Amino acid sequence: MLLVNALGASDRPMATNLLALDQSSRVSGYAIFKDGKLVDYGRLDVSSIIDFGERLTQIRQMVNNLIEIHSINEIIFEDIQYQSNVHNNVQTFKALAEVYGVLYELFTELNIKNQSVLSTVWKSKLGIKGKTRPEQKKNA
Repeated sequence: MLLVNALGASDRPMATNLLALDQSSRVSGYAIFKDGKLVDYGRLDVSSIIDFGERLTQIRQMVNNLIEIHSINEIIFEDIQYQSNVHNNVQTFKALAEVYGVLYELFTELNIKNQSVLSTVWKSKLGIKGKTRPEQKKNA
């Protein structure tokens, strides 16, 4: 990709400002990378908000703020996956699908390059092993 100045004369590669997002309907994790170097990370916590629609609005606004503050031009975020072996997964899947939809709409509206990745894929690439979530966290 080329960074084009006001005259269209620059051919310097654009710096990559990447947002990696592990979104949730209550507490989402994020990491910001500039040219491959970690520069910020944290949590977006909306767990105290009872109304689900308000939570979605706040998640969207918080992610939008990260995009603006860090001049994000690329996003990788976690895809959703139905797991039939998990109790009450239909409700969880529905909530995650709504979060996914709100964020995907934001990324599209802002015309930001984005890609969703299944958790099994990124965990495998990073070598995070374990059958249970606590095991995976311990091995991360």
